[in-house]
Amino acid sequence: MTTMNRLVLVILLAGVFSFSGFTQSIPAAEEPVISHFFAARELVSGETWKIYLKASSPTADMKYIYATVEQKGATHYPVSLTRIKKGDERTLSGYIYLNTFSDDGGPNLYTLNLTVQIKDERGRFSNPVTFPLAFKWRASKQEPPAGVFEEKDLGPIMIRLRQNYDHGDSSYSAN
Repeated sequence: MTTMNRLVLVILLAGVFSFSGFTQSIPAAEEPVISHFFAARELVSGETWKIYLKASSPTADMKYIYATVEQKGATHYPVSLTRIKKGDERTLSGYIYLNTFSDDGGPNLYTLNLTVQIKDERGRFSNPVTFPLAFKWRASKQEPPAGVFEEKDLGPIMIRLRQNYDHGDSSYSAN
């Protein structure tokens, strides 16, 4: 190995060691984390849909639960913000819920996706979790795993579903 190669190797190693020393001083991730989640995958139209969450924040500053709905062929739904109650800023366990009646009172026989995230006071978001839902004439009852979540109301998802006649994924017809 030549002297020049040794010099380059020493400089590279010095850079790696000093860089790794720098990265060790960066604090661990502080954003909220949704660690456990559950929701039924099918429902009869008009039933209340419970979405169970277990989340935590190392900085104890969780502030809002953000929820967005995507529905094929529907207009854009606004984001729903559910304020996290005092005492739940560090850890929360329970359910948020969505009323599945449509605005026009007709049966909802389509599918949708609900995406949930937690936002803290500093504007950091948790990992997103997406829940698919299919409306059926008859749906099997699905319960969360025993002992994982508290049966605690965390608040509503403030989105009003609209009937979608151009959904293309159901045999329901408006005619």
